[in-house]
Amino acid sequence: LDTFEIGTRTVWLDGKLTVNANAFYSSYTDQQVVLRGPIEEVSTIDDTVENAGESTLYGAEFLVDYNPSTDLNLFASIGLLKTEFDDFAFATTGPFENFEGNEFPFAPNLTYTLGANYDHKSGVYGNATFTFTGSRFSEAANLDNNDFAQAFDDEGLDPALGATLTNELESYEELTLRLGYRTDRYNVFVAGTNLLGVEELRNNAFGTVNSETGEVDLRDSSLSGLLIRPRSFRIGVEVNF
Repeated sequence: LDTFEIGTRTVWLDGKLTVNANAFYSSYTDQQVVLRGPIEEVSTIDDTVENAGESTLYGAEFLVDYNPSTDLNLFASIGLLKTEFDDFAFATTGPFENFEGNEFPFAPNLTYTLGANYDHKSGVYGNATFTFTGSRFSEAANLDNNDFAQAFDDEGLDPALGATLTNELESYEELTLRLGYRTDRYNVFVAGTNLLGVEELRNNAFGTVNSETGEVDLRDSSLSGLLIRPRSFRIGVEVNF
């Protein structure tokens, strides 16, 4: 892995405002990529590691941190990312003989965060964070609706049903919040995660690619997925002795 990075770190407004930025470029040789079966005789529930011959990624990150007062802190960040397999020989034949041009698994092109922290001398405190995660593929094969529609048609199944499946995970937003009151001895708080009630998949296994035929394999696939953590609330009391 060869990585080149350039960045800047700046402080403004007598230390109240921090602005950081950096850009990076990385070139891989024989990148290790985790793949889900079937890979030859490997079970579909197992993972295996294959080496992508050549691949690259590049992007940029920005961070702003602002303290308008001693009680309040505001922050925001954004990440831009582009990933690509330049050469990833996978199967001996078939339409997916090479994953060239595909994106890395779980590599969203855009992410950003907005948040605030409040900590008053009276003991009242709170923090809130809003995050956005862009769309991304869960598999190196980057299987989309068209791929599954064709696979269903090849199997004599309804291609319209196949077109409802994809290994591309949709973008989602998540909001977390914590409010409380604390003293030297006590800390009482309420907290919540996924307050927007988002029910998007964070992983899926809607089909795999057979390493021998180079085609989408439905028979040995697990049509399942995992949701991001559900909406939850907590009430807590902490006591220091």
